[in-house]
Amino acid sequence: MLTRLHLSRVNLTDTGAAALLEALTAPNAPPVASLILDGNPHLSESVLAALDAVTRPRRESAPPPAESASCAAPSMKSVSAASG
Repeated sequence: MLTRLHLSRVNLTDTGAAALLEALTAPNAPPVASLILDGNPHLSESVLAALDAVTRPRRESAPPPAESASCAAPSMKSVSAASG
């Protein structure tokens, strides 16, 4: 099940993020709780806030991640911290 989505440095714009937001709020959407968007300087604060509003409840209710393999680098930021 998809719970993490890493879209770092892919030149995502507000238009693409709006499509992502629509997909994440669809009835059969996967429960993405971790959305990594660092390195996308064209995202507005309002779009980041909307994406955070969708993923935050999922992060807060998700069980803690396993300590074993993690593909997130320490420098990666979640949608709530990504601004450029």
